[in-house]
Amino acid sequence: MPATEELRDRIRSEERVVDLPDDGVFSRAAVRRRRRHLSLVALMVVVGLVVVTIVNDVGHLDEDLTLGNPGLVRALLIVFAGVVTVYVIDKERHLRRLEVLGHEQRTLNLALAESLIQASQLAETDRELTSVLDLREVLEHTVDRALEHVGATDGVVLLRCGATEFRAAAARTHRISWSSRIQLGESIEGRSRSTGELLAVSAPLTDRAPAHPASDAPFEGAAMFASLVDHGELLGVLAVGIADDRRFGSSELEVLGDIADLAGTAIGNARRHEAALLELDRTRTQLAQLVAGPI
Repeated sequence: MPATEELRDRIRSEERVVDLPDDGVFSRAAVRRRRRHLSLVALMVVVGLVVVTIVNDVGHLDEDLTLGNPGLVRALLIVFAGVVTVYVIDKERHLRRLEVLGHEQRTLNLALAESLIQASQLAETDRELTSVLDLREVLEHTVDRALEHVGATDGVVLLRCGATEFRAAAARTHRISWSSRIQLGESIEGRSRSTGELLAVSAPLTDRAPAHPASDAPFEGAAMFASLVDHGELLGVLAVGIADDRRFGSSELEVLGDIADLAGTAIGNARRHEAALLELDRTRTQLAQLVAGPI
């Protein structure tokens, strides 16, 4: 974490300047305490200057204490007050700089915490998808996890069933039915599926390809699409949408892409598992026929 260590070093430097423990961890309470100390010092200097000035003015200051010149004492006190003022202002400037660094540190820590949570969620999704070999379950888990992690309201997995045609294999939306077939066209979705790009759309989709009547408008609002790829083969597309006025951001798009990567591998594994089971059944049938045949 080079950025984190660099920020801690900068915080340590500012903490040493303002006479705080240089542990590299920002503490708002420590800054408030130090600011109170500086305010108290400044207040004491001001009060002392006022008191000595009043005493000199009324002629109650002993001549020996004033070094024979009350004006000299006043001048020295003014110089001292100026020095203290410069000291306090400089410390306050570094305290404010420390607060800015502390805000950056909190922001970075929150981002790191969110990254850890996201990584944990993706790891759990990976375990969930890879532990299942039934294709239907894999597809349903894919849609459910996508909706959960990106905060979408609708989702669908479209599997490629031809050169230009896709089939809804799992859907969590009332606007598209399971097994509906969608023709690949020049729509935004179509371009995303054919090129394999990760795509976010911030407005309702209107340029859709000819589709099944039940899926003429899969999503009402913002939508995202991520290709499902296994060993370089385009298997389909994972699409999610929002029914209200919210919009997706870059972080949601990145999460959807990560889920699609995991789902593509899981779908490929499930398909290979189904193919292996079919081949095993075919082999068993042939073997049974050979055993039952004439010797």
